[in-house]
This record gives sequence, C-alpha cells and structure tokens, in this order.
Amino acid sequence: MLIVYYNPALTEPYGSGTHAREALQELRRADGISVIEFPKEDSGNPEASLEPAITKPRSCLRAPMCIFLGWKMFLKDYTPTLPSFDSLQGLPIVVFIRTNLRIRLIKFIRSQPKVSLVCAEVNAIVTEETPEWLPFRSLWTRIEIGFLSHSHRIMVVSTYLKLRLVEYGHNPDHILVNPNGANTQHFDPTRFRNSGELRESWNIPDHAYIFGYVGGMQTFRNLPEVVRTFSEFASRSPDSYLVLVGGGRDSEKIRKIRASLPFEIGKRVILLGVLPFGQVPAAMSAFDCGIFPFTNPYCSPLKIFEYLAMGLPVIGPKVPGVTEIFEDGAHLRLAEQDGSNLLELFQEFSVRPAGNQQMAERGRSLVLENYTWKANADRLCGFLRQSLMELSAPGK
Repeated sequence: MLIVYYNPALTEPYGSGTHAREALQELRRADGISVIEFPKEDSGNPEASLEPAITKPRSCLRAPMCIFLGWKMFLKDYTPTLPSFDSLQGLPIVVFIRTNLRIRLIKFIRSQPKVSLVCAEVNAIVTEETPEWLPFRSLWTRIEIGFLSHSHRIMVVSTYLKLRLVEYGHNPDHILVNPNGANTQHFDPTRFRNSGELRESWNIPDHAYIFGYVGGMQTFRNLPEVVRTFSEFASRSPDSYLVLVGGGRDSEKIRKIRASLPFEIGKRVILLGVLPFGQVPAAMSAFDCGIFPFTNPYCSPLKIFEYLAMGLPVIGPKVPGVTEIFEDGAHLRLAEQDGSNLLELFQEFSVRPAGNQQMAERGRSLVLENYTWKANADRLCGFLRQSLMELSAPGK
C-alpha cells in the first residue's frame, strides 16, 4: 500500500505539526507501507498554516469576513502541487489528507483514476471552530461537510467528533476514532534524572511545587483564567509556582495579568515562551504536575499523553475527548470546564499526596500500552487495509 500523506501542518511548530510529523514517522516504519509526504518537512511551505487568525471585526465587517472565509475554503480556484499520481505504479494508492481550509482538495483527489482510497483526517469541523460571531455558520458548515463527503473514509481523534459527523449523515462504519499519542522515546522520564539546574535557571527553589503547562495559548485554552485562579491559590501557598510554555493569541493578555499581580505572586508565574520541541521533555521533567485544564469538547489533547508518558501527575480537562480514555482519579484529575474546581485541584496536588504518583504511573502505563504513535499508526494502517478490501469487493 502506498500512502500519499498530504498535511500542510507538517511544517508547523505547534501541536498540529507535532502530530503530523510523529504520525508520519511511524507510518514510514509500518510493515508493507510506502509513504510519500507533501509538503516536505524541510520545505518551509507557506501553506503550512492556512487558517487565518480571525479576530472579531467591527459589526460592519463581519459579513465581508465571513464571505472571505467561505471563498478561501470553498470557492477559491486551487490547483494543488501534488505528486503525479500517473507516475505511481504497482501499489494501491491511498491519499491520507488533512485539508485545513483547502477542503475542495478532497473532491479533486478522488477524481484521480489512480487513487484507490481517500481518507480525510478531521481534527475539528473548521466552521464550527471559528468564532461564534461569524454569520451564516450553518451554511458554511453544511458546505464543509458536503466537501468532506467526497472522501471514502475519515479519521477523527475523538468519539465526540465522530458523532458530530454522524449527525451530518456520515456512515459511522466509515469513521475511525484514533486518539493522539506520545513519542515514548522522546518523552521518557528516565532520560532526565536531575532537573535542579533547570529549576535554578528559572529561579525556582528545589523544594517548590511547580504546576507546568505546555501548549498553545489560544483563547479556548482559557489560560488567563488559569493564571487568575493560580494567583488566588498562590496567595496562601508560597511554595507553589506556575510555569507556562508556549505562545498564541492570549500571550499578551497573560503577560498583562501577571504584571497586575502583587510582586511576590507575579514572580511565581513564569512565562518561558515557545520552546523547541527537543527541549520540551526536559522542561516537563522539572514539573511536579502537568496541567491542561481547558479545551474544546472534541479535542484529544496531545500534551495529556506526553505529560503521562513523562510520569507526571496531571490536571486535564473534563471533556468527552479525554473522559473516553482516562478515568478521573485513576489516571489523572479532571477540571470542570466552568473552572469551578480548579482552585481545589491546585490545593489537592500541592500537598503532594502519595496517591498522586500512583495515579500518574497508572496513566503512564495506559499511554505506553495503547497510546503511542506506533499504536496510532497501526490502527490507521489496519483501517486503511480493511477499507481497501471493502472498496474492492464485488459490487463496490
């Protein structure tokens, strides 16, 4: 089987890029699989991040903004620079594609006679993820789903997202739920035995308790609320620190909140900015607890798997994409999405209960057994092989 792996996120530095590169690496290692990727990882392709950063315009500009979004997604004439399917010989050709905003590609690729199977990777319904103020949302969503229907099969990261697609009429038997995973060689706690120097470079004492976050700072992560809640907690817990790694739209808002805090509390909120991927495991090794308390309901947060692979106790989000895999109190602790128990969770973890590490070890065992990138690639390859058999059966 030859997989043409099309994912503009391959060159992105954030979570979606990590997902793409890790998945691609394991597909290359899979038995009986050949892979052609596009764009090349070192291409610096300007299409690496197609989603526009949409900020709320004045009311008079909302309709033009929505028209622009629809034009970019559905109407813009786009001839892709893809490998020549005509030159590929001998193996069934499967195109595994994450379209971002170029969803019209699916119909174009399926029309190619050499292509046996088109499988779309869907991590979100784009038009449902855009800001709530956009007009004509239901129209754009139905158009998006219509283009998505040109794929033979779909892979999603959560059952919640699968059920959303089924509501729009997609066949549940044609959708694979394949959550994110962790690179357990990269995120291996045995590689990092001494985090004291790193803590020292952050001006954090050895005895302090560090709540650490790694990830994007998009609005739906609700990190300003995390900082406010931590500041309330920190006023009565002088040995606790909050370390935030990452960047995004809310970065400036977070800096302003920290600047407004009393000096003794603000100095315990440490903003490291974006770190190279290779430095992230070392940073995590200095944490006492990995936090990722808020996200969208359909997400399968990559950092939850990586925290657990590092053996960290975790505060995760109580959303369907997490609760279908991890059990509250058994593998991690879950934050309500209204923030009502986050202060209580900070307090619970900071007293270092013995059960925290046992919980972390159970979470790590679950990730190592079922949620590595190899397991992710194995599930996908099995699904694609079965789908090829079904499509080649008589009468199909």
